[in-house]
Amino acid sequence: MLWGGPQRDRVDLNIDTLWSGGPRTARTEGSAGVLAALRAAVLERRAYAEADALALRLQASFNEAYQPLGYLIADFADSGEVQGYERSLDMRNGIASVRYEVGGSVYEREALACAPGGAFVVHLRALGTGKLNVTLELGSPHPSRREQEADGVTWLEGRAPAHVVPHYWDKEPAIVYDDVFGLRFAAGLALRADGGVVHSASGGSLRVEGARSLTLFVVATTGYAGYGTSPVEDPVALRRMCREVLTPLLSDPYDVIRARHVHDHAALFDRCWLQLGRSEGDRVPTDERLRALREGNNDEGLCALLFHYGRYLLIASSRPGTEPANLQGIWNDQVRPPWSCNWTTNINTEMNYWHAETTNLAECHESLMDLVADLSRAGVSTAKDLYGCRGWATHHNVDLWRSTWPTGDQAAHPYWVNWQMGGPWLCQHLWEHYAFSESRSVLKRAYPVMRGSALFLLDYLTQGPDGKLVTCPSTSPENSFFTPDGTKAAVSAASTMDIWLTRDLFRHCITASEILGLDEELRARLTSTLAMLREPRVAADGRLQEWWEDFGEPEPGHRHLSHLFCVYPGDEVTPRSTPELAAAARRSLEHRLANGGGGPGWSRTWVVGLWARLLEGHLAWESLRDLIKGAMSDNLFGSHDPGVFQIDANFGAAAAIGEMLLQSHAGTIDLLPALPPAWPEGQVAGLRARGGLTVGITWQEGRVTEVSLEVPSARIVKVRCASMLRLAGGEPEGARFSPTDEPGVAALNAPAPGSYTLRAEV
Repeated sequence: MLWGGPQRDRVDLNIDTLWSGGPRTARTEGSAGVLAALRAAVLERRAYAEADALALRLQASFNEAYQPLGYLIADFADSGEVQGYERSLDMRNGIASVRYEVGGSVYEREALACAPGGAFVVHLRALGTGKLNVTLELGSPHPSRREQEADGVTWLEGRAPAHVVPHYWDKEPAIVYDDVFGLRFAAGLALRADGGVVHSASGGSLRVEGARSLTLFVVATTGYAGYGTSPVEDPVALRRMCREVLTPLLSDPYDVIRARHVHDHAALFDRCWLQLGRSEGDRVPTDERLRALREGNNDEGLCALLFHYGRYLLIASSRPGTEPANLQGIWNDQVRPPWSCNWTTNINTEMNYWHAETTNLAECHESLMDLVADLSRAGVSTAKDLYGCRGWATHHNVDLWRSTWPTGDQAAHPYWVNWQMGGPWLCQHLWEHYAFSESRSVLKRAYPVMRGSALFLLDYLTQGPDGKLVTCPSTSPENSFFTPDGTKAAVSAASTMDIWLTRDLFRHCITASEILGLDEELRARLTSTLAMLREPRVAADGRLQEWWEDFGEPEPGHRHLSHLFCVYPGDEVTPRSTPELAAAARRSLEHRLANGGGGPGWSRTWVVGLWARLLEGHLAWESLRDLIKGAMSDNLFGSHDPGVFQIDANFGAAAAIGEMLLQSHAGTIDLLPALPPAWPEGQVAGLRARGGLTVGITWQEGRVTEVSLEVPSARIVKVRCASMLRLAGGEPEGARFSPTDEPGVAALNAPAPGSYTLRAEV
């Protein structure tokens, strides 16, 4: 994170594996008896307040917090008035730049996080008669020591805290350091100067005087060695790992490093591109565009910028082999960050990856696949010890150490802690990763993890009073209800979200087992269990019911929209295939919004996606506009609360915009299904559809004029479009595009893999 400034620039440094704490397990004694008593309270007596109290006894320790690594401060001694100061981020190249003038000389800085090189690199240069005079300091908020070597490298070594109490929990000491426990880290700062003199300054800093250009390299590592492996404790080994990264970089010219970085970054970024209208806004600073939008200006280009930014941030924070993007991606500067900056699996972690497949960043999805695979191992003991179930389970909060138990120290409210459905929701990502690629190898890797989650649910489901199978205990994430006597409670049975998630997982496991030719007996069991599940209900007022009873609501405008999973990101309810349920879901959404729901950040983003799936383009755009107005800071980072950065809104916005332009969850390629009137013309390229298709769309006056389809294999592709389209010509011999019996749907018969172009009839 580059804060900017001509005289002083601060860079906050992060590495994905630096967390507080260390490997641990959590067990709750007597949980079998607690579970039986809790189920009796809910299923036999409807004693929900008693169930809440019993649920506390299933909770174990809080999880740990993602940590900042440190900072790099550059103090410049340029004398004279600064003119023309400008900062910019080139999202296509992944380079942040600064340019300004002092005394007739131009000063430039470029900063990049080079994935191929494994380093943060800054290049500074002075053009004209000016020279670079700068003092550099590498430091950390954690207890650490600095050491300089003869080759000009400054080393920073220290430990993360042994424990950090969540920011919302009042307990002291809130931050605990220990001499022997806590993850070790090491970082190195090296520089290469063209001209000038480099020497040590006070406090372990470096001073550069009179240089024409200067290149800085920061490398870092931690002792984390992967789930199930003891952390590295040897500081010499950590320094050696850093040096192995640093040494080859020092032998390469900056231009070579820059070119390597740009090639790597742009290869991902350039896959997908969006233009909305003919906005001139790109010439205007982003903060000014935001102010203009809040004052009523319709800036279509700002929506496109937000789409690109969501993709850029995922490229920058989630690559194969890294940890997944957490609540702040990787950009956290606080030792005690909001909500521990963890992986929150009842919406936020999933939302971070909703756009990974649709916007052509499947590789960036891989780190989440790795996390889920680890949780399927770590969660075996949680499923067994807490619930007596096979398979695996994980709850609301997850950290680097793969905590899977309900956190809370037997004192936190069950409405957010006691939610056992993290596994099924995460498994939806495994299925989507397959559905967009149709790669058999992807499915073979995913299926055992999905199977383990399904086994947990098969054992966890229990018979309700009406003979149907229900989840119990069950909560609807972070929401509460009023019991008939007016008591506020959270724990019941068969919340609507639980049912949707169970159905979603079972359906995908059945299909996967058929494709792979595995588990015929399990497939039959899943099929019969699906038939025995309690059905979601529609309440008397026509809304989709959130709980198994039609309870009153303490917060009718609650930020979570969990019972609407079936619409988005799920696929079971659509306006065309299930119009009655879609209408009930719509009434629920309208009720939430009428009562103040759809808060400024991720919640509003979810609303955009829901309106898109309900085919309401104008309402989706209105919510998107409200999101930008109310939740975006000057650098477009999303906010959950004022001043609290959470990256999920950024990622979710990119996904929702993609859903407005292309949908494929219902078995057809739906072109511009929720295009708002505010976007009458535009062009998008590189969107992905299920089945391994890549789609580009051009439209004018709100109607499709041209479509490009990259088809990976011979097949029939159903396309839904309001415009009358025809093959443009030049496709493989035998290609046909003809209407079907379904209104508005035509079928492309693609006899071979390749590119197919459809154009509107004039």
